[in-house]
Amino acid sequence: MLRLPSSLCPFCEAQAVTNVFRPLWQTTRSAATLQKKRQPSRMELSPRVDRGPQRTDVAGRPIVRKSRNSPFNGMNVTTPPRELVAARKVSSAEQKRGGRFVKGTGRDERNKEPMKALKMQRALAIIPYEKRGRTKLELVDRDAFEDFDLLPAIKESVPVQALGGLSMVTPTPIQRLAIPALLGTEDGKKRRRKHEVDLDAKKEVQHFLLAAETGSGKTLAYILPIIDALKRAEETEAEREAAEARKQEPTRPNAFELAPEVDDPHPTTGRPRAIILVPTAELVAQVGTLLKALSHTIKFRSAMISAASTATVIRSRLFSPAGIDVVVSTPHLLSSITESDPNVLSRVSHLVIDEADSLLDRSFSPLTSSIIDRCNPSLHQLILCSATIPRSLDSYLHKRYPEIRRLTTPNLHAIPRRVQLTVVDIDKIPYQGNRDLACAQVIWDIGKEAAEATESREHRILVFVNEREKADELAGYLKAKGIDATPLSRDSADRKGQETLAAFTTPPTPAAASLPSPADESASPPLTSPKSAVKVLVTTDISSRGIDTTAAKTVILHTVPHTSIDFIHRLGYPQDVQMPGYKLHDLSLHFFIALTSLHFERSLGKPYLRDGPTKHHSRPPRETSISSHSTSSQLSTQPFSTSASMTTPSSTLQFLALPPEIREQVYTLVCRPSESRSTDSEGYTTYDFRPALSLLRINRQIHDEAHKVFYSLNTFARVETPWQQSREHLQFEGDVPTVIRNGAKFTKHRLVVGIDAPAYEDEGRERETYVVHADDLGKFGHTWWLAGLSHPALNPNLRLTLELRDPISPAWETPFMAKALQRKLLEPWGKVRGLVDFRVVGGITPYASLLAGVKAMQIEAEPSVESCLLECVRLKALGNEALKAKKYQEALVLYTQAWAAIHITIRQHQRHIHADAFYNRTLTLPPYTNKSAQSERLTLRIQLVANTCLAYLKLSRPDEAKFWGMRTIRTLREAFGVPDGVELAPEQEAATGLEAGKEMGRVYYRTAVACLELGDRQEARRLLGVAKIYLPGEGDQRAIEEVERGCALRVG
Repeated sequence: MLRLPSSLCPFCEAQAVTNVFRPLWQTTRSAATLQKKRQPSRMELSPRVDRGPQRTDVAGRPIVRKSRNSPFNGMNVTTPPRELVAARKVSSAEQKRGGRFVKGTGRDERNKEPMKALKMQRALAIIPYEKRGRTKLELVDRDAFEDFDLLPAIKESVPVQALGGLSMVTPTPIQRLAIPALLGTEDGKKRRRKHEVDLDAKKEVQHFLLAAETGSGKTLAYILPIIDALKRAEETEAEREAAEARKQEPTRPNAFELAPEVDDPHPTTGRPRAIILVPTAELVAQVGTLLKALSHTIKFRSAMISAASTATVIRSRLFSPAGIDVVVSTPHLLSSITESDPNVLSRVSHLVIDEADSLLDRSFSPLTSSIIDRCNPSLHQLILCSATIPRSLDSYLHKRYPEIRRLTTPNLHAIPRRVQLTVVDIDKIPYQGNRDLACAQVIWDIGKEAAEATESREHRILVFVNEREKADELAGYLKAKGIDATPLSRDSADRKGQETLAAFTTPPTPAAASLPSPADESASPPLTSPKSAVKVLVTTDISSRGIDTTAAKTVILHTVPHTSIDFIHRLGYPQDVQMPGYKLHDLSLHFFIALTSLHFERSLGKPYLRDGPTKHHSRPPRETSISSHSTSSQLSTQPFSTSASMTTPSSTLQFLALPPEIREQVYTLVCRPSESRSTDSEGYTTYDFRPALSLLRINRQIHDEAHKVFYSLNTFARVETPWQQSREHLQFEGDVPTVIRNGAKFTKHRLVVGIDAPAYEDEGRERETYVVHADDLGKFGHTWWLAGLSHPALNPNLRLTLELRDPISPAWETPFMAKALQRKLLEPWGKVRGLVDFRVVGGITPYASLLAGVKAMQIEAEPSVESCLLECVRLKALGNEALKAKKYQEALVLYTQAWAAIHITIRQHQRHIHADAFYNRTLTLPPYTNKSAQSERLTLRIQLVANTCLAYLKLSRPDEAKFWGMRTIRTLREAFGVPDGVELAPEQEAATGLEAGKEMGRVYYRTAVACLELGDRQEARRLLGVAKIYLPGEGDQRAIEEVERGCALRVG
């Protein structure tokens, strides 16, 4: 029978026959499964730095969380559940937006990505409130280096040697976390005794990760515990050697035998106890300098070796006959040394990997890992430090060190809030894309402002570029414009680079004015020009990795960094320190960023610097609007809606091209409560959220980003009560401003405050609903407490109902509120006592400890009237001592606190007297037994007014002294039924029998002196006449007569 020829080739037929006889257990693999698993990106920041690997059970299976009602509910959830996605209908407009940048849609390629340099940019994860609150609570009790269990010599050397140039010697957050952890005393545990400390004994290796923002003091955080361990081990070894020497039998020396001289090296020669690895020679010099300064008082031996030193210097430092304790080096140099002499790492007990994100990257990782493995037999502590934790490093730590102790600060991967951002658009006139010209113009503006301010120190500026060649090119361009600029990169000579960097790591010297030469008789007087007032360093990322350039006050980003890691390292400098001659606001940073829109600037003026040869102008340059010192308050006073460029698509696209961290900081500056809060002339607080809310009207993406930041910084509470006058009472008596008067439709509040009277619910009153800020809840509770003292029958008829809400989380997530936020919303109501009912309802269950604490405060007894009077007397006495010491402002503050002790609030010229019913009693405790509380309170009030008038007279403010004196005099006249404006004889106006008559006479006398200084002689004479009756003493009479002579009418 004939068969049709097969359409398959012979190879396919053979494959088909082979498949028939293939065993059933053999499986096939597709090409997709042959792809290698995607590795974590080394240029992406890890969002889970403070969390270790997933826990597993005994069988090795991951432990699944059973309940989602926890503080970490919804963390890292970026997509909704499948059932909600399936049920949700996607509109055509959303489909169009989703395919905007998909290939094949016909879009222009140049609009596919706003900035290609930010291709690998990723947003940073937000640290949860629970983690921030827990970390901040751990740092509260450690506010000085004396609180750490360090040796006394180390504690004494910290302020003298390590921090000698600072005026405030307090540990930073990472130091408060790391030093107790490295010492083993973070939980209040006692240190081991000296004879139990032995670095030679093999113990389990402890692994630590110190993750904190750049410039936070990580170097000192690990150096102090390491030196402490070395010194304690040294003492232990000395005691052990002394004990062994005592055990040996003494031998009588032979007088006729001459002992040979033996010059043996020190046992620690070439065998250090601690090694610190850093990526660059500049960091070696910086860390080594700090160790050298500490060694002057603590007495240990350190050495810094790098490629900048010769072989002879390296050999003499490392193999010194005196021995070595701590070595600072780079991985390449130390690895080459250990290849020839492996014993160098034989006694290392402490190994520090500084800038771990670089040293454990692909370029350094083989050498660094090899050094760690060689040190492991004798290693006690391995410390990794970094300001940025990429995902690749986080994955590496999870695999190799799953039990590592992660010490992270709350501000990790965040920009300090004190950093001021200035944005300059290089595409607009007059720059027109010339980035170098824009950079020179900004530097000239900064120098001009420094010259006009007559600063005594030169203004130093760091300019960051992305390429080494660009550093030399830009420095040459700035020099051509007459600006003192110096390049620094890997291509710079070692000696020249060290000298250049030293100029920016030392405190600035007074600005060198252009002094004329003594031989030049025609030289003009010395003037400080804008160009001579600044000193510029053009550098690459070589200066952004751990180099302490505190002296540089301004940072300019010539080009946007490629990743968030480079951006964080460039902006991070010591923000919590204070150098001599500097204030905190002087250490602010300013950023010049290209390809961004000018949302916060006015129209540009004509620039002084032009593209071309420098010319001498006979007239001064025009003022420009590029403000390198623009503060966050300017952002709130000039809303975005007033800027014409905000509504244009190009400017919005340029703003969205910024890194998410910069956008978040801009949102934070505009949306934080302090920018929307203001105080009027009478001392009352008001809110204006219009500048912040204008962000929500730009476009959808900015709305979503700013919306999240706004409600994370601002927490609101909605008050519901049937009393219409409650809102005015709170605002007038307690300075509790109303954010929204009619808040019935407001839904973004986290707390509902329901106040009603159960016994009067049938009256059918219309409920008053308004919204207040959570920052003012403390004043709300204090005002309610004072009202309860003034009206004892108020609280026994009121009921308080609180409802905790979570309006921010999606509907599919369980409502959650952090403990710190619950404390902020619940604790203010602990002062409200004697309520008929108090309850907390809603979908969020409050923490039991917080609720129990609030209820315990509510049942506490009120302080006695006697204790309030004694506290007022104590504060008044302190104010009198300050007044005698000529500390007049301090005296006024103490007098204000004394007013508050007897329930009288002072706010500018407003005085509110509370708790009259509380003081309407006869006192029973000494020293006020059988006395009237109202009379004693009145006496203290008059004494405080008299002393306040005297303080204002000493401050040369007679207007304030007259105001408070005349107010008290009018109050006393009204108490006796004398209408205002009625003239009385001094004998009639003086109240006979007044217990505080002498103090009232001083009020009249000091008010008369104030009137005399203000030119009102007639009123002064009238007040002096009354003061004569109140003050019959001989000395007082002479003083009054002397003032009366000044009030006499002058003829002619």
